[in-house]
Amino acid sequence: MKQHDFVGRDVAAIVAWSMIAMGFLAGVAGLATFAGSGVSEHVFAWGFASPLGAALFGACLLGAVPLLASASLKPSWEQARIGFLPAILLVVGLAAVTVAHRDQLTFTGGIVAVFMALAWLAFTVALSGVLLVGLVAQLREPSFPLDRTAPIPRWSVPLVALLGAAYLGLGLGLLVEPSFWGPQLPFEVSVLDARALGVWALAIGATMLGALAEDDLDRASPGLIGVTAIGLLAVLAVMWRHGDVDWSAGIATLLFVVLIVALPATGLIGLALRKRAGAAGLTG
Repeated sequence: MKQHDFVGRDVAAIVAWSMIAMGFLAGVAGLATFAGSGVSEHVFAWGFASPLGAALFGACLLGAVPLLASASLKPSWEQARIGFLPAILLVVGLAAVTVAHRDQLTFTGGIVAVFMALAWLAFTVALSGVLLVGLVAQLREPSFPLDRTAPIPRWSVPLVALLGAAYLGLGLGLLVEPSFWGPQLPFEVSVLDARALGVWALAIGATMLGALAEDDLDRASPGLIGVTAIGLLAVLAVMWRHGDVDWSAGIATLLFVVLIVALPATGLIGLALRKRAGAAGLTG
């Protein structure tokens, strides 16, 4: 039997490498949609209805890179799954949305747009299969007990649960009924945009609720890093593309801003709590 200098379940090699591959895809596509948010139809697989929608999509992709990098370096499955399990939901969801709306992809655009459309479609579909195979391989790894060392403070649980549930609800609405929920957003989105952003909202909500299920700041650390990065970049996107926001939309705009700002706030507070637990010798 393999000798361990830690406890828990080994991370299967395919799991670590698939997160690295997804991080690469997220970095390239995120840079294209964030930096090129004003010309998304020329630099990405499809053209977003508004630059803000493209910038938010790119912010989520770029913010996922440090999450996936951190999770891929974890020695145990218990520490890495906060990044891997939402990644399955994300990639499979985006692949399904892309295939369902393949007639809206930029197959007839310029050479860059055509390449991005083909690459995005191929990579999301192929990576979906790899991630699912990786999950099966991971579950076959032998397991060893791994104690929780730094429980999440009880006072924060209702707040994180509320935020996670809000993102799950928003994501489900945008994915299932985009023609109704899309117009509720304070910026313009197409049905494809709404569904793609809905998948991201589902993944963010799953990450937050997954952190609560782990009930350990050390295990949740990749998720905290990702939520912080996504949130900060999303705030930057809104500040940059503020002209696309319907600031007269009242409660819809207020809720939108609250959901965006709550992401980096939650992540930064969580990272601060983890640092304090580490200083007290509670985390690895």
